Amino acid sequence: MLPFVNVSGDAEQDYFSDGLTEEMTSQLGRVRPDRLGVIARPSAARFKHSGRSINEIGRELGVTYVVEGSVRQAGDRVRITAQLVDTTDQTNLWTDTYDGDLADCLALQARVASQIARALAVELLPITGRATAHCSTANPDACRT
Repeated sequence: MLPFVNVSGDAEQDYFSDGLTEEMTSQLGRVRPDRLGVIARPSAARFKHSGRSINEIGRELGVTYVVEGSVRQAGDRVRITAQLVDTTDQTNLWTDTYDGDLADCLALQARVASQIARALAVELLPITGRATAHCSTANPDACRT
C-alpha cells in the first residue's frame, strides 16, 4: 500500500490523502492476513514523493503487487482513484474511481477503503484469482472453480 497522492494542488489537503492511506492500510490488514501481507504504513511512507518507479519499489519492499492512488478535491467534492499494480511489469490489474462529498471525510475514507479491500480480495486471494478477474459474469463466486 503506497501513500495516496494529493493531486488537488492544495498542500493543506494532504491530511485527507494521509488519512485515506492509513485507513486503507488498516482495512487491507484485516483482509485474510494469512494470505495478504500489508506493508506497515511507516515502511511505505518513505516512498511518498520519492520519484521511484513501481518496479524499484516492488523490489525494495519484496512485493509483487502494490496499491497506489490519488485524491483530488474540488469544492465540497472529492475523487479518489485507486489501482492495483503488478510491480514486475508495471501493469494495472484493477482500477476504480470513487466520488463523494467531503462533508464527512471519515465516513468517505472508510467506505472507499472497504470497497477497495473487497475488490482486492476478489482479485488477489482466490486460488484462481486471475481467472476470476477476467470472468464475464457480475457474480465473482460464479467464476471460481
